[in-house]
Formats: sequence, structure tokens, C-alpha cells
Amino acid sequence: MKFILGLLIGLTPLTLIGQQEFADETIEKMETMGVAFLEPLDTEYKLKIPKKKKRQDELYGYDYSIHLDDRVVWVKLIEETETALIRFPHLEFHRLLTHLSSNEGESNIYIYDIPQEEGVDWMSEARFTPKKKISKYKYGTSKVYYREGKGMIVLLYFDKEIQARFTPYAGFVGNDGEG
Repeated sequence: MKFILGLLIGLTPLTLIGQQEFADETIEKMETMGVAFLEPLDTEYKLKIPKKKKRQDELYGYDYSIHLDDRVVWVKLIEETETALIRFPHLEFHRLLTHLSSNEGESNIYIYDIPQEEGVDWMSEARFTPKKKISKYKYGTSKVYYREGKGMIVLLYFDKEIQARFTPYAGFVGNDGEG
């Protein structure tokens, strides 16, 4: 019995280290917007939360990032307010792309119409070459989900190869708009 108790006490720190937590402000945003973290089940990943000071220093702030093999995904949650530009999601999406995309050489932005998912009022996808200040990766893809009255989920996928399939690592909860 003492051995089992000692083993449990000894392994507790490993369990705590393995658990990944969100910043309090991110949890609050997720609850307000009705957003859930969609954990990848078929691959190992690391969830990273940028420090507040680092967020202020970066060209583009995000709420958390997911690191998988040689790829990284940034997730930004933007709450809808009366003054927020996201009330016009297509304008916010285009502004975002011009902010993130390189304008050097033969960099292009490709915007795709994609079928709207249930429970989402507007969504779009784009491929672009990220600015070097944003990412060390050669390719970027943005998927944006908007729900009226809640806000916008921005997923930025960075990779060294062009990808065709993307896992949504965050999504709106429920289809009735209530979250």
C-alpha cells in the first residue's frame, strides 16, 4: 500500500507538467464567445501560451499556439463588440491578410470560397506567404470562422509545405448561436 501511495505521489508532478492550461483571459474569451478547444487526437502536440510582454512586442498577437511536428498553428479569438470591425468579417479578413502577407517578390494571396459550416454565419480560407517577421515558415493558410454576436476565430497555419487539409483546433459550441 505504501508503495502504491508513494508511486502516486511521485508521478503527480509528471501529470501536472503534462497538463496544458490556457491563460485566464483566453478562458474568459472562450466562455464569452462560446468557443471550445478541439484537441488533436491523432497526433502529439504542444500547446503554448505567449507571455503578455511578448504579445505586445509581436507584429500579430494570438491567444495560443499549437505546435505539431514541423508545423505551428496560431489561434486568435476576437470578441464582437459594437465598435469591432469584425461586424464586417470579410473586411477584417482582408485587413488581416494584408497585415500578415509578404509583399516581397512574387508573393500572392489566394482567397477561397468554402462551404459554410453549420453554426457559423461566415467563413473563408486563404493561402499566403507570411512576412518573415511573422513566421519562419514558407507557407501560411488562414481559416476564419465568424458567428454574429459572438465573434471571430482566426486559425493561422504555418508550414514548410503547402497543406490541403486542416484540422480546426477551435470552434463555436452549439448550432443555435447560444454557445
